Amino acid sequence: SDASDSIEDISDDVKDSVETVSEDTRDSAEKVTSDSVDSLKTVSNDARESTEDVSNNTNDAVDSVSKNVEDSAKQVSNDTGDAIESTTTNIDETTETVSNDIRDSIDEVASNLNDSFKDITQGKDTKVITPEEYAEHMKNKNK
Repeated sequence: SDASDSIEDISDDVKDSVETVSEDTRDSAEKVTSDSVDSLKTVSNDARESTEDVSNNTNDAVDSVSKNVEDSAKQVSNDTGDAIESTTTNIDETTETVSNDIRDSIDEVASNLNDSFKDITQGKDTKVITPEEYAEHMKNKNK
């Protein structure tokens, strides 16, 4: 009966050891599983945050490029407007100068004709002069 008790004690000890090993194995498996899930969550969160950072940086870069293009377009538009305004002013001034020069020339021709008619009507001796003589006369007159 001692042998039977010993076998029973050994059997209980083996059974307890197997249960302990089984519980330890289950606890270890749960811990590994829990650690794996936590690691996957961390990796997933890190990946999501990195993706958000890249997306935000891309959006910022696109916004910056868009703003630079818009600013450049405004500058080109302003420069074009300034150039057109300057050209228009120059054309106006040139037209005014040409117009004044033409008016002065017409006035001078009219005055010369008027002087010639006065000479003729007053019986002064008049003669036909050459274009060269006229040019010389005008040069001397304007001195």
